[in-house]
Amino acid sequence: MRQQIFLAATLLGLASCSLAPPEAANLGPRFHEGDAANLVVRFNSWNSIQIMRPDTRENGFLPLLDRDGVVARLDRMHTDRQLAVVVLGAMFSRAQEQEIIRDWHQILNPRGFRRLVLLRAGFKDNINGLRVVYDSAINQADASSVIAPALAGIAQVASPARADAAHPSGASVR
Repeated sequence: MRQQIFLAATLLGLASCSLAPPEAANLGPRFHEGDAANLVVRFNSWNSIQIMRPDTRENGFLPLLDRDGVVARLDRMHTDRQLAVVVLGAMFSRAQEQEIIRDWHQILNPRGFRRLVLLRAGFKDNINGLRVVYDSAINQADASSVIAPALAGIAQVASPARADAAHPSGASVR
């Protein structure tokens, strides 16, 4: 009897696993431009970074770098600077991702990299097919379409010709 209950519980568990919704990590756009990437970096923390492309192996192993080590390598590299890809580990919160994005921009932009893409790490070394966390080409277009009109509105309110300010009651205040 116990064996039958165990078997039934096991089958029920297996069936419920297949009915579970996909995890958030599996949703979203996928990256398919791996061949075009000039720089590929595996980022686990600011003390655990590996440059995967161009090949930086020393004695057959990829060196483990910290932030300063990556900056020094980038300053010595002679590679095209169209597309930089940073592959993130899976355990970062959205707030941490935003800090990481900002910090990578601060490192890569002054060194002439035109586009930054952050990907969520997978179970293979191939970056094609990994989930896109951030793409500066997409996010800059989104940001400019939202930020530019907002800035224009602020400029109109702040300009001397528009010195009238709206009062909450609707009356004009000077």
